[in-house]
Amino acid sequence: MTERTIIPLKTDHYRLKIAAEGRGEMIVVTGATGHIGNVLVRELITRGRTVRVLVLPDDDCRPLAGLNTEIAYGDVTDLKSLESAFVSADVVFHLAGIVTIMPGMKKMLERVNVGGVRNVAAACRAAGIRRLVYTSSIHAIAEPPHGTVIDESQPFDPERV
Repeated sequence: MTERTIIPLKTDHYRLKIAAEGRGEMIVVTGATGHIGNVLVRELITRGRTVRVLVLPDDDCRPLAGLNTEIAYGDVTDLKSLESAFVSADVVFHLAGIVTIMPGMKKMLERVNVGGVRNVAAACRAAGIRRLVYTSSIHAIAEPPHGTVIDESQPFDPERV
């Protein structure tokens, strides 16, 4: 058994219980076949975490080949599939989304990147998820003048989220 160092917080009885039982948290990652999601999954596994990935039924799962993960098929636009994927999970990293600046994609972007976030949050509440980590997209940034490099100093546009 791996020894863990736990720094107890007065309100964090759950972590102490997990440590005493010798089991880790179940972490769900949406967007695990994308670049950032896949890097995150690999890092979590390297750290000895138990990982379940949510992938679209027709996703190319080759980026997950050979990784010790549990695969749940679903879609962020389908609340029921999220509720199923989040059963017994403790933490959700939500990285799924569409990243494009191509014209004509607004409805799809809203359905996935806005509606999907709402569904993930609702499924987390329904499943009693203790922690949701949400990674946004370029669409939360105010559009800068053409040719401007977008970095962390760009203003956030709450109307676009």
